[in-house]
Amino acid sequence: MPVAIDFQLNSPLRLHSTLVFLRLLRFLPSLNILSALTAGASTALLQMPEFHPSSTPVYSAAEGLLTVSAASAVISIMLATMLLFRFEGHETATRMEYIQVWSPLVLLDHSILAFLAGLLTWYVGKNYNWRAVVMAGVVGSLIVYSGFIAVGMYQSLHRENGLGREEIEKSAHARRVASGEDGNTGI
Repeated sequence: MPVAIDFQLNSPLRLHSTLVFLRLLRFLPSLNILSALTAGASTALLQMPEFHPSSTPVYSAAEGLLTVSAASAVISIMLATMLLFRFEGHETATRMEYIQVWSPLVLLDHSILAFLAGLLTWYVGKNYNWRAVVMAGVVGSLIVYSGFIAVGMYQSLHRENGLGREEIEKSAHARRVASGEDGNTGI
């Protein structure tokens, strides 16, 4: 007998997740700019003579990574634009909509990592000596550092009042509405 898993994707979000949803929506235009810059940088690197045609397997790998970076960035822009259009004026969301609004940021992160990997691969193809090792170590260290910062941000966003003043004000307003002290019905 198959087991049915219900993730309740159509259930409404709680206040904290709704605030994250709204914050992500506000940042989508900025993410579009970053995605466009990443796509432009990837495309600019692909104009280098090493890629016309790719002369070594290392350059072929770099070319593939840079192409993936540009494609991911462009798709991120497309999704962000569609989501901005879809959710304009929304004050609440479901779990599915919450997942959807994260997709441009995830694609932008993927695009940036693919760009860095492509850039590093190209650099290694041009420099088979200690300089490539130093560059790989520096880029790897920066990616690990970024990962630690991301984990810290995730943890701070998920603790009470981790979203700052906006969450404190909305929570206080919701408590006043629930207790009947505020005549307004909306949050």
